[in-house]
Amino acid sequence: MTLHPTPELDDVLEAFATEFSPDDTVLATYIRRYPQFALALADFAHELRLAASTDEQASAPDSAWQAESWRRFKRALEATPSASLPDVTDPFAGIAPTQLAEIRRKLNIPTAVFNGFRDRLVLPASVPRRFVAQLAEALNTGLDQLQTFLDLPPRISPAASYRADTTPSANNEKITFEVLLDQAMVAPERRRALLHE
Repeated sequence: MTLHPTPELDDVLEAFATEFSPDDTVLATYIRRYPQFALALADFAHELRLAASTDEQASAPDSAWQAESWRRFKRALEATPSASLPDVTDPFAGIAPTQLAEIRRKLNIPTAVFNGFRDRLVLPASVPRRFVAQLAEALNTGLDQLQTFLDLPPRISPAASYRADTTPSANNEKITFEVLLDQAMVAPERRRALLHE
């Protein structure tokens, strides 16, 4: 694929997805080539790895599969809960990679934890109120607006939609904050601090 002289993030992610491999050689190449998109590429690679690990029947994609998958991925990126629920604002919409890095640094959480909240995978009642307030502040949204958003059913991550052969549906089962921290392999000391804030 030929990219424009000033590539857009979508173009770079599309090219990266077509060359993606579980080892980090392709990722390293793309980060060297497009340092301005380093965080977005790393996050996308992480989501592709997670999706690949749950897809036991994954096979080498052909051109038609790639094209259709990319269309599904773009549709998932453009979809927001406000399309079906006009009174609910998505506080995670439009987060730039630099903002994501700042939020992760401020809250001292890995991308997987951030994505768990973005995709509404967490039972809001299992999260200490102080952490929810800190997340709301970092997202520049009100605590009530964030709580309303988190109370909605889980949604499909863009990477899962991209990798799926058929349109995936979200599992309505949410997990506790503690399980999310375990799955994200947060260090025990930090996990204890987050759970007792």
